Amino acid sequence: MNDDELETQLRRYRPAGPPAELRARVIAAAPMRLSSREWSAIAASLLLATTFYWLAGIERERVAAILGPQIEAATAFEEPLP
Repeated sequence: MNDDELETQLRRYRPAGPPAELRARVIAAAPMRLSSREWSAIAASLLLATTFYWLAGIERERVAAILGPQIEAATAFEEPLP
């Protein structure tokens, strides 16, 4: 059996979808509204992530200013020899 025959055989089968009652169970289990405490946690997480991303950018600029082109040469991708 070659690849084309295998793919033809596999196309005949379709995965079974989720049961119809699953959507209703998932929706029923999910909270409808977030409390102010949950919104505060989301806002704090977003603020922390943004702050650390900003600080990492400052540190990258500082290191690049110190090392200059050396860092680009050290991290450049080299193609393997044939």
